[in-house]
Amino acid sequence: RLLRISMTVSTGVFSLNFVTFVIKLKGRMVEYKASMTNEEVNDLPLTAFGGDIVVVDSDDQREAADYLSSQKLVGFDTESRATFVKGVHNTISLVQLSGPDRAYLFRVNICPLSPEVVKVLQSRSIVKVGLAISDDINRLRTVNPSLYPHGFVDLQSIVGRFGIKELGLKKISAIVLGSRISKAQRLSNWNAVNLTEAQRVYAATDAWVCREIYQSLMTAEKEGYTPVSVDEQGAVETVEERPARTDGRKRRRFRRRRKRDDSE
Repeated sequence: RLLRISMTVSTGVFSLNFVTFVIKLKGRMVEYKASMTNEEVNDLPLTAFGGDIVVVDSDDQREAADYLSSQKLVGFDTESRATFVKGVHNTISLVQLSGPDRAYLFRVNICPLSPEVVKVLQSRSIVKVGLAISDDINRLRTVNPSLYPHGFVDLQSIVGRFGIKELGLKKISAIVLGSRISKAQRLSNWNAVNLTEAQRVYAATDAWVCREIYQSLMTAEKEGYTPVSVDEQGAVETVEERPARTDGRKRRRFRRRRKRDDSE
């Protein structure tokens, strides 16, 4: 049987309807919330990448390429120096690629990606997982024009299959992994001569947590989980039965919203 959960909280001024998504596998239940408030996220334990963090700022990138080439799943992210002028976007300063126990931070503002690392980004057999990655890839190609990326997955394109409506990394991590990541370093100076320890951990975590989220969701899907939503009346509807959103303007608005969500 599917567990059906629906709850309405009334304050006398307004009412809130909480929708919970439930997944069933062989009698076990796993629950993904559709959304979370900032207060709920802040109540969760803080998590961060705990493996080796390697900053790469030279042409010798063979060690990084060898490690990343041995992985089937890699977390991906980029960082750019913050700009506060509307419509102005700085070039990429940092490219982060993370496996389960080691993260490489490539300072592309100092040294471009080597052909060996570019090969990893172009490999169809290595899955690279990030969030809202289209802009990242376009700007990355301005640094490496010969890059033709393959094997990339955008978390925003798959979380809806599990009933998750949030599109920011901080809230998706909270829903799927049950932990909170810090976004305190997002607007720091990524072109600084030396990255601080806080910057390094932040950058590594953003790439690593994308990998962890994807792995968790794919494991659930592979093992036969069936996502369902429960509406206000208690009716169960599988996610697959929902009509696909075709409004491109909504998708663009959600991508822009990700930046605001992650800064909270």
